[in-house]
Amino acid sequence: MYLSAHHFGYAQVGAVVARTLSLAWKIPIIPVNHCVGHIEMGRLITGADNPVVLYVSGGNTQVISYSNRKYRIFGETIDIAVGNCLDRFARVLNLPNNPSPGYNIEQLAKKGAKLFDLPYCVKGMDVSLSGILSLIEKKAPQVIASGEYTREDMCFSLQETVFAMLVEITERAMAHTGSRELLIVGGVGCNMRLQEMAKAMCEERGAHIFATDERFCIDNGAMIARAGELMLEAGLKTDVSKATFTQRYRTDQVNLVLLLLAADFSGWLLLRILGAEHLAAKHGTCTEAVHAMAMWVAMTSTLPIVLNLATLVVLALTVWQVKKVKKLCEGITSSTHWLSRSSVRVGIGSSAKRALNEYARGRPEFALLVDKSE
Repeated sequence: MYLSAHHFGYAQVGAVVARTLSLAWKIPIIPVNHCVGHIEMGRLITGADNPVVLYVSGGNTQVISYSNRKYRIFGETIDIAVGNCLDRFARVLNLPNNPSPGYNIEQLAKKGAKLFDLPYCVKGMDVSLSGILSLIEKKAPQVIASGEYTREDMCFSLQETVFAMLVEITERAMAHTGSRELLIVGGVGCNMRLQEMAKAMCEERGAHIFATDERFCIDNGAMIARAGELMLEAGLKTDVSKATFTQRYRTDQVNLVLLLLAADFSGWLLLRILGAEHLAAKHGTCTEAVHAMAMWVAMTSTLPIVLNLATLVVLALTVWQVKKVKKLCEGITSSTHWLSRSSVRVGIGSSAKRALNEYARGRPEFALLVDKSE
């Protein structure tokens, strides 16, 4: 397995090595999308089931949700990624790269208190960060030199503005999908202030937030191995001639219908048997669809039993009532019954029995009472 899509072109060296090893050792080769690797690693570490994903890194800024066997992009940056914005901002302020520009910005932002007015650029479900960076590159040296703002204030202002934009579009995606889970992945996802703001939003919505630490947020080989493991378990095979590297291989271009990730295969198989694959599109994953169908399946399986029991009860009551009426009528028409004796005394004779027969002949429910000898 190897990284088949990344915003940095030098990763194609790994693709060449992977193809060489596959041919030399005659072993399967599995191309893995970079973003899918981040998501699957995050789900494995945190235990998130079907979350909305906020993917923030040096080359990507996307809000993603799983629907109809694909990771759909609900919102993204229309220019530069948030990680790129932070790195270039750090260069403007001459911040060191050790251990990372984003970490140094985060530490300085904790000491900032004064908010510098920056553009808030949310366009529907997308964000724009280039305007913020352009203003900072132009104004930051001036306001810091004049003493009006400090470097700490500028770091604080950048984080508060940019992260608020990201949380806003993430909340919209959660409202649209009805999801109660948020997973933050990517290198910028290590930022504790971003996690705090996202957590506050989730608590207001009654949702749960999941995030990994810096070991798994940043790029790592384990995330590629995890996604490749799922693909291998699903039986995915790629011909070496098609095992390429594409920098612009977007998240929503990965066809998970072909992957049949092992974690969702059993749910897909059950829906296939029931002829209800369309429910996976409605509920996001096959597993979610099966859970939603559980009550319906239980009702459909128990309804015939309930109806049969109800039919037996009604039948028993009907037989009991018929026997009761028949016994009553037989008593009335007997010569020892008081009504029959009264009829004889007044000269009516057996007319009561005839009248009862006439009454019963016109009504199917009293067919058992008819004396056919008359």
